[in-house]
Amino acid sequence: MSERLSVLYVVTRFPAVTETFVVNEWLALAERFRMQLVALRRSGEAPVHPETARVLPEVRFPRVAAPATIAAHLHWLTRRPRVYLSTLAAVLRGALRYSAMEAAKEAVVFAKAVAIARTAERERVDRVHAHFASHPATAAWVIHRLTGIPFSFTAHANDLFVAPVLLDRKVADARAVVALSEYNRDLLLASAPAARVEVIHCGVDLERHVRREHAERAADRVVCVASLHPKKGHTDLIDAIALLARRRPGVVLELVGEGPEREAIERRARERGVADRVALLGARSSDDVRARLAEASAFALPSVRLPSGRMEGIPVALMEAMASDVPVIATRLSGIPELVQHEVTGLLVEPQDPEGLAAALERLLSDEALAGRLAAEARSLVERSFSLEAESRRLGDLLAEP
Repeated sequence: MSERLSVLYVVTRFPAVTETFVVNEWLALAERFRMQLVALRRSGEAPVHPETARVLPEVRFPRVAAPATIAAHLHWLTRRPRVYLSTLAAVLRGALRYSAMEAAKEAVVFAKAVAIARTAERERVDRVHAHFASHPATAAWVIHRLTGIPFSFTAHANDLFVAPVLLDRKVADARAVVALSEYNRDLLLASAPAARVEVIHCGVDLERHVRREHAERAADRVVCVASLHPKKGHTDLIDAIALLARRRPGVVLELVGEGPEREAIERRARERGVADRVALLGARSSDDVRARLAEASAFALPSVRLPSGRMEGIPVALMEAMASDVPVIATRLSGIPELVQHEVTGLLVEPQDPEGLAAALERLLSDEALAGRLAAEARSLVERSFSLEAESRRLGDLLAEP
């Protein structure tokens, strides 16, 4: 039997409580490849999810000022001076198109990528795959330029919409690019029409999301699982709950997630008179999230596009709710309608429309037949097109290509 290929994953930070999809994918691929994982920086977050805690000991965190990093720069500068200098110049020029701050960040990425490239060469890494088209894909591109190791990357959301440094070069030079939606695929091909761009979803583990009868669920319990950031639209959800409470006095909202908008969300709930109906539960483990979903009567994620261009791709939280047989409401934004198909696998409303969101929630909470039909169709779609097992196999096939 031939030796398994060695695949190096590159991510921005680790642990990341909102990026369990990367960990789950990495673990799924570990059954097929010799997997390694490098994070460009270590976050200050605790490993909330058990899967993350399991992977953390395997993660490497390169440091700019480490002796090994300095030695790696001298190695490449001596061995491949023209490539080293032209790559550095391209990274800085590309970043300066956006801001000096972006150039400083990319310079740090370059410094760490050079060290990773030296290690990848020594350890005979066969493939490099980055998650996010921003800094991780820059690092993968630098590694490829210095070592010749084929690279690919998965493009998600903000990495395409905000300061996409050298996106055209990275897309053109990659062996393949993975898009999470047809929406993203079109954006990527616009930057490099001849590139190979494959739509492969971040899937969910269907065996870990148990279907339950709607009769077993708590009445009028709305759940939202999302980091507390402006693009998630939490304030619109609070306003919708305030409108809905006038007609359904038993409605409650559980918000799972943490982030900088916590105080603003709490203030909005007080101003709208629903503070006693809104529970901010903070970051929770994947096991706890599944338990919350099992008792939810509806799931809502009213994402918005920010003035900066930041917005969702296809949130994995929506997939997990749909896999758990929970009827969902989302907004017409980015690739979301490819997952939440209006009146088929869920309900869609316009972004920043609390009245429309309240009306959609009332439909789901008052019409059990509708909620059951949408939930069943949603689960079927996830089984067909958003399964972790199937989508990881497709990505593995791409990585294994000669």
